[in-house]
Amino acid sequence: MRPGVKKILHPNVLRGLIGAWTLLASIGLGCSRSKESSTLETLPLNLSDSKIPSPDARQCAQCHREAFDSWLTSQHAWANRLLDPAKDGPAFAKEVSFSIGASRTKVTRVKDRPAFAWSDAKDQERLFFPEAVLGVAPLWQYLVPAPGGRWQVFPLAWDPAAQEWFHVFGEEARDPQDWGHWFNRGNNWNSQCASCHMTGFEKDYDPRTDAYHSRWRGMGVSCLQCHGEMKGHPEVGAGEDETAVKTPGRAQDTCASCHSRREELTGRFHPGESFDDHYRLVLADQEGVYYPDGQVRQENFEYGSLLMSRMGMKGVTCLDCHNPHSGKLVQSAEDNSLCLSCHQPPGKRGAIPIEPLAHSRHPAGSKGSLCIECHMPVTKYMMRDPRRDHGFTVPDPLLTQELGIPNACNRCHSDRSTEWAVEWTKKWYGSKLDRPGRRRARLVARAQRREAGVVPELLAFLEKEENPAWRATLIALLAPWTADPQVQKRLRLSLRSDHPWIRSAALRALQNLPGAATEAEALESDPRRLARVDALWSSVVQGKAPRSDLRELVQYLERNADQPQGALKQAQFAMAQGEPDKAEAWIRKAADWDRSSAYAQSLKGRLFHSLGKKQEALEAFREARRLEPKNADYCYDLALLYAELQRGAEALELLQETVALDPAFGRAWYN
Repeated sequence: MRPGVKKILHPNVLRGLIGAWTLLASIGLGCSRSKESSTLETLPLNLSDSKIPSPDARQCAQCHREAFDSWLTSQHAWANRLLDPAKDGPAFAKEVSFSIGASRTKVTRVKDRPAFAWSDAKDQERLFFPEAVLGVAPLWQYLVPAPGGRWQVFPLAWDPAAQEWFHVFGEEARDPQDWGHWFNRGNNWNSQCASCHMTGFEKDYDPRTDAYHSRWRGMGVSCLQCHGEMKGHPEVGAGEDETAVKTPGRAQDTCASCHSRREELTGRFHPGESFDDHYRLVLADQEGVYYPDGQVRQENFEYGSLLMSRMGMKGVTCLDCHNPHSGKLVQSAEDNSLCLSCHQPPGKRGAIPIEPLAHSRHPAGSKGSLCIECHMPVTKYMMRDPRRDHGFTVPDPLLTQELGIPNACNRCHSDRSTEWAVEWTKKWYGSKLDRPGRRRARLVARAQRREAGVVPELLAFLEKEENPAWRATLIALLAPWTADPQVQKRLRLSLRSDHPWIRSAALRALQNLPGAATEAEALESDPRRLARVDALWSSVVQGKAPRSDLRELVQYLERNADQPQGALKQAQFAMAQGEPDKAEAWIRKAADWDRSSAYAQSLKGRLFHSLGKKQEALEAFREARRLEPKNADYCYDLALLYAELQRGAEALELLQETVALDPAFGRAWYN
């Protein structure tokens, strides 16, 4: 018998409680330990075949020696390893101390064991003994065991090239109560990074005990992680080769399973399967994740950027540029050879022909003559980890001037003004820079600000946008205007798109619109799990029992139940199921796990209000507004509750503030 949705609230109340679908998804910095891990031996790291972190690769080496040797020195092979006294000894050879805000941290040794001493203003000094390491270059992050089967990543990292310690948060002082503090869920290995640093990892989180019983096949990313089990593969020495990844598209999906910022739907991706059956890709509709022109801002891990680019849309994949085993480039990018392998006039595979010196307007051999310096600018993460943008965007100083979007010209010429860069690019390229990408960036920025009058232009631009990733982004940005009949028409048409990202974006944009559940029903049997899960959730939002089995939705909810966003979803689902006590328990967890989340406080307020706990609702709404005072929604929530409590003057003041923050906020004007 499949679980049903019990309708205990009026659909409008339920929609208000559940709110918008949260698209947070990230790969974090943490690490945690399973009970099984304690039985593994510490492996000396001298790159010997017999001492690699993932022993299953040794069997592959007997037939695939060249691929194995290439992989053996890769970042993948050593992405996660146990602490090694010889290799890690120099990092702990002398004491080093750091003070950031109220926290005090020291690298030391205790009874000849590597250790970290940590304290903040409220705690006495505590000792942590590292047991494992993340990463190869440019930094090593050390992992310490924590209660509940966890490993946490310590905030100090070792730079093996400079032979020195540094703090990955720089001078940022993080409160021990914050989600992103090193000892909390934002830096937990089991949830945030193990699936991409291990082979055959299973998280196995138990929400009843808030503990992990994680398991894995091996440390590091080995053959099986990318090629799968290959059950039909011959025994060693048979001379045949078979792989689960048979096409460039499926190989790309395997790379993307880790090299993307995404939300997990299942935790059970296997090589050869579709990305969209296991993940939700984060795109540029989420303000602050990408810049409005698609340049990286926060960590996005390549795949989203690539697919938002013209090259990605035209079918360029990871393996066109990277060796799959070493991860290195197949040709040099430092002399433009790699880029010119397609862009050399007359151009191959539909690539635009480019003559580098004429195009770049920089002398041969200079930094400015390199394609990657202009179209793959570097952003540094964790203070010392430089990564190139895979969006292949066009440098546009005018967008810097208008919207604060960085440009490659001023990244290099940091001693020059934006106006100087605008003048030279205008002189060199003229009207060529007034391209669709510039107009789209302006529209994205305006839509993120909920600017009045943007909708007609957004709809018109959508008609011409070819890139599915950008179409999905623009569709998602229409969500605040679903009362507009033209927006509804576009969203309903998008439900019939041949691309799952577009169908998903339309479902999520429509989910709070009365009657949307009927349209969502047809997608409950969609070919892609991503759209199916969103269709099921839309029915839950509408207070309507889905026609299809809820198991895929429940699996998605359970997969993410160890993080605040997942706990919020569990609370929403419990209310829809008619289980208010369970909903209250989950919402309290979410608010406690991320005390800086205004969204969690807002949802907490709506839940308590629906349960008649008005004083607790008031406290939650106040906290949401305190955390995000410029958010019109939270101001409006508080205004309505004040009105209900007969506190008219305070309600009116907040309604006035709401429309000042968002002049297009129609409900606030009405009230």
